[in-house]
Amino acid sequence: MGWLAKIWTGVFPPRCTLCQGVGWDNLDLCRACAEDLPRPRHRCPLCAAEVELPNGLPCAACIRRPPAFDRVLAPFRYRAPVDFFIQQLKFHERLAMATLLAALFDLEAPPGSPAALIPVPLHPRRLRQRGFNQALELARHLAERRAATLLPRGLIRRRATVPQSELPAPRRRQNLKRAFKVNGVTPLPSHVALIDDVMTTGATAHECAATLKANGVERVDVWVMARA
Repeated sequence: MGWLAKIWTGVFPPRCTLCQGVGWDNLDLCRACAEDLPRPRHRCPLCAAEVELPNGLPCAACIRRPPAFDRVLAPFRYRAPVDFFIQQLKFHERLAMATLLAALFDLEAPPGSPAALIPVPLHPRRLRQRGFNQALELARHLAERRAATLLPRGLIRRRATVPQSELPAPRRRQNLKRAFKVNGVTPLPSHVALIDDVMTTGATAHECAATLKANGVERVDVWVMARA
């Protein structure tokens, strides 16, 4: 943080977006509210779904249908107020939430980073409608915090699909078949992290990871702010 920013923060400290108290660690969130964020007790070591017992084994869904990705980092459950942060970013254009979510992820997730971060892409038509890609906004901040290379167009969505939220879980993977392609302009490293806001069934992450691995990537981690 530059000296001007330090002076500004000293005079006008950040305020908690939930309770309006004084922000903690230069975040728009106070320490008490940050400590109350919904964290899972036990997770599947592969897809990060919440499980009852920490036996170190993949969950039943991952055993039954192994995903193409190698690991998911998801610090929070998709519950209040994390769902509020994500919805405000995604549907209400509050881009400051990307800064907050990336900072929280950085505090919660293990240190280190793959060689490159790749945001889950939007189809150009959806991008024009929304005006921004929330995954890219998150990836920008995470790349800066983790000193990683950002590949904003590492993946391209080549066909429009029905929004995943409108489909039942069994149809989600089929909906995304061949929906993505590698840009092909920048060579991809062997280890990348795929960035998105929230994971529900994992169908999007699976299809993106399968596309990346079909094009030479050896390991795909998935970084999401929350797991449903």
